[in-house]
Amino acid sequence: MAAALDQNASPPLALVAVTNSALRVLCRETLQDIGFTVTNGLDSGTSVVTDARERHADVIILSEQLSDVPASEAIKWLRSNRMSATSPIIILGGLNNVGGDDHRLTVLPRPITRTQLRDALAQILVASRTHLAPPPIHRSH
Repeated sequence: MAAALDQNASPPLALVAVTNSALRVLCRETLQDIGFTVTNGLDSGTSVVTDARERHADVIILSEQLSDVPASEAIKWLRSNRMSATSPIIILGGLNNVGGDDHRLTVLPRPITRTQLRDALAQILVASRTHLAPPPIHRSH
């Protein structure tokens, strides 16, 4: 994937709460490669919700099971918080019904690869640009 982010914009923020250290490294490296600032070292639902209350995350990545709660519980907490209510969330694991009809939720089944993660992030970036892009200006002659 070519440079995915606008060089003049401030880097997007990713909150990563992943219990598996190898997956945490994969997430951090993949996110940093495409220009994200990464908050790392989180492994509990409580810690990611606390962090998400303090600043808006452009993407949140969670293990299917965090150290204190399942991802489904953390998602409920995140969705009830105004700072993270609309943040896209990627779940690393195999939870199929965790988000119901939440279109901002992506579930990546195991085994998780760098390509799979990059593709999911690219889709999120495209969707956020489309959603946030100003409407085109139509000029009459």
